[in-house]
Amino acid sequence: MTTAPVVEKHLVIEKTSQKLLMQGKSAGIITENLGLGKLATKDVIAANDTSTLPVADKNLQAGMDLNAIIEPGEYFHNVTSNATLALNYPEAVASALKVYLNRC
Repeated sequence: MTTAPVVEKHLVIEKTSQKLLMQGKSAGIITENLGLGKLATKDVIAANDTSTLPVADKNLQAGMDLNAIIEPGEYFHNVTSNATLALNYPEAVASALKVYLNRC
């Protein structure tokens, strides 16, 4: 019995952005190829942009000290590089924060 040869193909990206640029393709074509649409052009992506559930309703801006936040609410920060111990993050990772009103 003769079997057909097995062609192995693991994690191959046939049309990378660099290859497309070298072929003279526009940024629009590259965005289309990635399947991100308008998301590829945004600096900040909210939960409603991706049809996911939000973790919190307020974004923690880069450089914001967590000890300076006094307004009750749910806050999130999705960029680990901006979460530092110097800004009073308990760990240097992107995270969420809930601030409660204390009437004492």
